Amino acid sequence: MPGDTLIKVEKISKKFSRSLKHVMAYGVEDIARNLVGLLSRADQLRDGEFWAVNDISFEVKRGETLGLIGPNGSGKSTLLKMLNGIFMPDRGRVEMRGRVGALIEVGAGFHPMLTGRENIYLNSSMLGMTKKEIDKKFDEIVDFADIGDFIDSPVKHYSTGMFVRLGFAVAIHTDPDILLIDEVLSVGDINYRMRCIDKIKEFQRKGKAIIFVSHDMSTVKKICQNSIWMHDGQTMKIGESGQTVDMFLDYMRRMNIDLDSQSIIRSDTLDIIDVCSEDIDKKRRHDFNFGESVFIRIKYNMHARINGLIFGIALFTGDNICISALHTGFDGIILDPQVGTNEILLEYPAINLLSGTYYFDIGFFEDKAIIPFAYSPRVLKIHVTSLFPGTEGLLIMEHKWQSH
Repeated sequence: MPGDTLIKVEKISKKFSRSLKHVMAYGVEDIARNLVGLLSRADQLRDGEFWAVNDISFEVKRGETLGLIGPNGSGKSTLLKMLNGIFMPDRGRVEMRGRVGALIEVGAGFHPMLTGRENIYLNSSMLGMTKKEIDKKFDEIVDFADIGDFIDSPVKHYSTGMFVRLGFAVAIHTDPDILLIDEVLSVGDINYRMRCIDKIKEFQRKGKAIIFVSHDMSTVKKICQNSIWMHDGQTMKIGESGQTVDMFLDYMRRMNIDLDSQSIIRSDTLDIIDVCSEDIDKKRRHDFNFGESVFIRIKYNMHARINGLIFGIALFTGDNICISALHTGFDGIILDPQVGTNEILLEYPAINLLSGTYYFDIGFFEDKAIIPFAYSPRVLKIHVTSLFPGTEGLLIMEHKWQSH
């Protein structure tokens, strides 16, 4: 492997079984074949198996950041786990040079009964740091994670966001040569996300190799020189990030697939059946022109009655800047859905946004509650085209001029 190449992947593949029955049967078969000196059939698909990752090759050099994009289930996280040694490939070869820092799964490497402080020492030592090194960087790790007094609480009480922030803080402060990160920017406020991006850029300047998985296409374009678009475990496109992301988004639009609708709510109380954007003629669309009317239709199924249900929706940029946050309670509307299928329709009479891609979060609240009992981020996205090239900002506000 050339001296400036830190990651080299050659025709790597990984398969899984669709049922526990097949997992156990094939496991016994492979063990038996090995005992009698025969090769296992791990490199061949058997009944009930599928390729989660199939025949993927790439290299990442010093100072390069490679983006992995694609819908949920495309194989991105499986690929990262093979790079980190969690999964062994069934075919192909992986070469990694240097210390690896990884944040692939929430809470991976953390013991739930230990405190954040204890897990910092445990996780950092597993990543190759000495106690002296951990002592020196401990305060930096805690400050970056921004979990406050929870540092001395068992991590089983942490929220998902706190888990991810602490895990990322540990990973980056081990001073890795290779950094593998999966959706780390999906939690935390804008200040935290900016600190993460600044740290990634610092790693780039230091010549680290980074593999970055995200559904935030604008961030992928900003920080990744090249990207791989994965679909059903295979490479659809590998190349410069701007071109690769645009091809991916165009494909998703043509196939009428919402990239983030896979995070849709499923709970004991209600299920979201459908979320879509429509024009004034009730035609489903994702692409709108400046000033057009946009309708957001939400269909949901109630399993039990809730007194005083409130629905909330927020509109964000690709950089997670909130443009607008509304809920029915603002307008004195308390929903009274029946058990079964219900529907909400929200109209934006004129979408006066400048050109770009925008995302919607939705949530359901019980009356007077601050925290939603059901929440789904980035459940829908729209693309807006305006006639104001070069204009700064996010939108054109209603205005009047006077001249005397």
